[in-house]
Amino acid sequence: MWHEQLRACLPNVQLTLLIGHCAQQYCLDRQHRTLTARVAAWRDYLPDYWPLVHPSPRNTYWLQQNPWLETELVPGHHLL
Repeated sequence: MWHEQLRACLPNVQLTLLIGHCAQQYCLDRQHRTLTARVAAWRDYLPDYWPLVHPSPRNTYWLQQNPWLETELVPGHHLL
């Protein structure tokens, strides 16, 4: 409810990190329906958004199932 008001106060934001399912679902289109699909398609959302997985110990299983995150996405910061 307050996102638009906050963004209006921050006119120079160049990149928004969308950490977790809820943030991504709020800000991104429905083209990629799952968190995994959105994070895997991170290049599609640049330069405005960068979808990421929440850095939580509860996501250990997800990180083990998706090793590309550390080999592809994390080194991708140089593309920003």
